[in-house]
Amino acid sequence: IGEHPQDLQMRMSLADLYAMDKQDARAIAQYEAVVKADERHVVALNNLAWSLRKSKPKQALAYAERANQIAPDAASLIDTLAMVLVENGENQKAQTQIERALKLEPNNPGMRLHAAQIRIALGDTDGAALILKSLLGGKGDFAERAEAEALLASLKKN
Repeated sequence: IGEHPQDLQMRMSLADLYAMDKQDARAIAQYEAVVKADERHVVALNNLAWSLRKSKPKQALAYAERANQIAPDAASLIDTLAMVLVENGENQKAQTQIERALKLEPNNPGMRLHAAQIRIALGDTDGAALILKSLLGGKGDFAERAEAEALLASLKKN
């Protein structure tokens, strides 16, 4: 990168490695460099929104909205927008967006988990529990299984 700062593919790979290693500040710096070089780089915009959703939710919302303007029918981008909206306290809008994402990818376990989290944010713990039970009752493993199990267990305690 030092020798080839305009190599956006390499920057994205490096950013993704940093993100996987939970080095958020470094990942964000690389995603920002990609967006600075290519303001329409939809994956960088989306990943930047996801990375900033908790620490800088307003800024994350701007990135998520830009990504969705560029690719309005991409389920993964809509999903990110939904979760960023939750972080901004816009739970009803988040619900609308996650429903859009799930129409495009109804069997996506990560999006179904996010739908349950949004239901909780809306105060609908019964609806969240139904989603989680359905998700966990399905065959096959998925990356977010432990998180879904923990969330369901926390609902049963309340």
